[in-house]
Amino acid sequence: MTLSEKLDKIHLEARKNRWLRVFSIFNRCVLALGFFPSGFVKVSGERFTALATTHPMGSYLEAFFHTGFYYPFVGVMQILAAFLLLIPRTTTLGALIYFPIILNICLLSIAVRFEGSLLTSPLMLLACLYLLCWDWHKLKFIFFPSAPKTLLPSRQDMSSRFPVKFFFGSAITVIAVVAMVVLMNIHLFMPQLEISECKQQCSDEEDPQACLNLCDCIHTTRTYNFCMEEYDNSSAKNIHSQS
Repeated sequence: MTLSEKLDKIHLEARKNRWLRVFSIFNRCVLALGFFPSGFVKVSGERFTALATTHPMGSYLEAFFHTGFYYPFVGVMQILAAFLLLIPRTTTLGALIYFPIILNICLLSIAVRFEGSLLTSPLMLLACLYLLCWDWHKLKFIFFPSAPKTLLPSRQDMSSRFPVKFFFGSAITVIAVVAMVVLMNIHLFMPQLEISECKQQCSDEEDPQACLNLCDCIHTTRTYNFCMEEYDNSSAKNIHSQS
């Protein structure tokens, strides 16, 4: 059995399950709700957040706001993706538009360690991936051009058996994402939204003063990369002097 045939078999079994069908509808609705508000804000020409420009994410969003037509264009694409997800016939197109946008948001949140979307964006990315896998029969020709057309199961073939393994695996995945975010908050320096919140985490650092200076640097006028480089150099010098 070829790889294409194996994937078709897995996809067909998933498509037969009513619970997974309901789960796909749930994901479509939740993802649409996630993009409608932020899309309308951009299209209306308003700022997406009140974050200070001294915060790494605030600085990015401020620059994003001043990109001219590109700012509302992203909003239009978010609304379009959300709208298409709600229509059964256009769900695949909506997911294809949605995926690169949410992937960018997810990577951006991790890159600047932004707590506001550090948890939600990976989960939304996984939900979008699920929808793309759900429509594998439409997308498989990108990877397997000569693959035979998949015949979806009829209503008579549908099963109401609860997919224990799938939802157990999904629960583990969500827990893993939550654990990753928690570990990042514990082991990595987080800029936080306010300078007071930023400084609260410095008491647990090996070099509290360097951490305090880093908070002052990030929440004043310096760039995130400059402050982190300065912090790493300062911490390395202090640790070397102590040893």
